[in-house]
Amino acid sequence: MEEILNVFGQEAREQLTAMEDGLLRMEQGDSDADLLNAIFRAAHTIKGAAGVVELPHIEHFTHVLENLLDRLRNDEIS
Repeated sequence: MEEILNVFGQEAREQLTAMEDGLLRMEQGDSDADLLNAIFRAAHTIKGAAGVVELPHIEHFTHVLENLLDRLRNDEIS
């Protein structure tokens, strides 16, 4: 299980870096749909992996984040 958690940690860090880069681009005014979708996919990947390794708090947090990003994608919030 330790090896699986190590792989999860590595993958999560990569996805978090991608999310951070995307969010910083959005903060600077870049708000195209592809960028928002990439951030959503990164959150979705973390959520799925957290579920597999039974980390419910991370899974729940990223689910909430997905909902927020989905609302942005649907122009329900800005």
